[in-house]
Parts: sequence; structure tokens; C-alpha cells
Amino acid sequence: MGVYLIRDPSYTIAPNGTSPTTDTLTIGGGVNPGAINMNSGGGPVTINAPIVLGDTNTWTNNSGSLFSVGGTVANGGNSLAVAGSGNTTIGGVISGGGGLTQTGAGTLLLTAFNTYGGSTAITGGTLRLQGGAVPSIGVHFQGTDHMNQNPYVANAPNGSGAPGATMNNWMNLAGSTFTSATALTNNTGGTSGATFTLGATAGTWNSGSSIPLLNRYVYWNSGTTLTLNLSNIPYPSYSLYVYTGADGAGGRNTRVGLTGGATYYLNSEAFPTSCDLVTSTNSSSYQTGDYVVFNGLSGASKTVSLHNVSGNGAFDGFEIVDNVYPLPAATALSIASNSTLDLNGTNQLASS
Repeated sequence: MGVYLIRDPSYTIAPNGTSPTTDTLTIGGGVNPGAINMNSGGGPVTINAPIVLGDTNTWTNNSGSLFSVGGTVANGGNSLAVAGSGNTTIGGVISGGGGLTQTGAGTLLLTAFNTYGGSTAITGGTLRLQGGAVPSIGVHFQGTDHMNQNPYVANAPNGSGAPGATMNNWMNLAGSTFTSATALTNNTGGTSGATFTLGATAGTWNSGSSIPLLNRYVYWNSGTTLTLNLSNIPYPSYSLYVYTGADGAGGRNTRVGLTGGATYYLNSEAFPTSCDLVTSTNSSSYQTGDYVVFNGLSGASKTVSLHNVSGNGAFDGFEIVDNVYPLPAATALSIASNSTLDLNGTNQLASS
């Protein structure tokens, strides 16, 4: 089997000279060689075409420049080894039954949420994980501007959400009655299949917060409970964020509980200037903040109860975040003593 040798500096592979994002590049299996070798002195190389592995592949970068793969990699059940002293980035999804090995002294960066089913081995160098936009569903209750407070912010714009869970294409829902199933779109604007209801008719208000997501809400009366019912959640594993608030009169004590799960105790802020997490599960200690997170959930249906202890309660919105990772949950992981797994500052390694 031969080797595909790259020496031309700053060379971008575009199969047949056409669009690099439409033509498929098959490596190995008698179509093209099953290896790529970037020799010393070569410039950066980018492959944006979809790649199919025709047999076992080894991609070696000793050029001192970046080797970047932007297209998807369908391994067809074949293993892929990334070797050499240089750095390699794979930005497309790696799929198929084969495994992945990082070897040599370089760094392999994975930025997509991969689905390959084989094992993952780090026998040298560094494997770094950095996921991109996570599939998610977000609802912001827009309400109406009864208080005429400034700044007046109607919608949760792109990039809203708790730290680490920001998303685009929030559903900004006006009105106060959601007793019939409401279909939910996702962060791409597409249909998610999920629906929700609120178990009672709520009022609408706004807090005057400078944070759009926390500016407007539906409310329910003191001493009563508002129920959020979620159905047909499409993600096998996910986290549920619940955002609360308070009117201009000050903070409100709110109890937020997941049926069959944890209950959190919040002193919801009025006029919040930051989005703060509440972790208190102590009924005698209401922690000041704006949202809670139920992690590690599964199942297509969930029920959340929001009980207002003092004053009118405020429900700003909710978010369902898919738990997807650059390394698939099913992969078996081995790390040699002379190598490194770099999570890049975030929890992006799925348990197997």
C-alpha cells in the first residue's frame, strides 16, 4: 500500500478541483492509498471533503504545520491512527464501527460530537476535546410589558442562556396560557418533536432586568404551584435548566423540584445583572440565584413543579441540553503513561 505524500506548502485538497465540501475522498481500499504523510518542511494542509476510509488508515504529520480535516470521516469499520510530531485537527464527525488512536508526540484536536463505535487509544502525545454547538431546546416566556420598565427587552436573543449552556434560536413565547401541548423547536430552528404544557394559567410580567432571558416571565400566585410537563424529549441523555425570577418588589423564595429527582431552594433575584446557579437542596436555606440544573437525565417525559413560597413566583423559561461529547459514550478509552487526555477546561468526556 502506498502513501499519499504532501509537500506543497498551504495546500488544500479539493477532489477533482471542485467544491471541497461535496466530493468524497476515499482513502485506502484500492481507490487511494490508506495513509497520509506530511513531511518536514511542508505547509498547513486542509481537507474539507467528506472522507471514507477504505481500510486501516494512518495519518502522519511531521511537517511542523497544522493538518486540518473539516469534513466528516466515515471509517467503515476501519481503524484510524493519527501519528507524528505535528498537530492535527478533525472538525467533522467521525462515524462507523472502527476506532481511533492518537500516537506520536503531536496533538490531535477533536471538535465535533463523534459517533464512532470502536475503542479510543492514546499511546503518545495529546488528545484534546473541544465540542461545538450542543443540540438544545430553549423556551423564554416573553410576557408583556405591564410595568413599562427600562430597558425594555422583549426576546431572549441568540447567545442567551446560563454560562456553558448558551444557545441560538430560543422560542420566545408571548401569552400566559399553555395548557395545550406546545411544540418545541431546537437551536437550529428545526422541529424537535418535544412538547410542553404548563399545568395552570399564569399571568405575565417583566422584571426590568438587563439580561433578556431574565427580563420577562409568566407568574403564579403566592403559595401555589406551577407545573411544567415535558413530553417527547428527543435526547437519550440531557440536562434540564429551569430559569426563575422575581418582580420589582424584591426576591422571592421558590422551590423547584423534579418528579423523582432533586428539589432546589431559590431566593430568585429581582433586576438580576448576572445569571447565577442555585445548588441548595436545603429547605431552610434559600440560595440567591436565577436558575437550577437537573443533570444526567434520561427518558422522554419529565415533570417539574415550581412552588412559590413568598409573593408571586416568576418562571422565565427552560432549556433542555443534549449530553453529547467529542468522544462517544460507547467507546472504550485507554491512555498510556506517556500521553495526555486534555478536556480543554470542560466536562466533555462521556462515561462508558
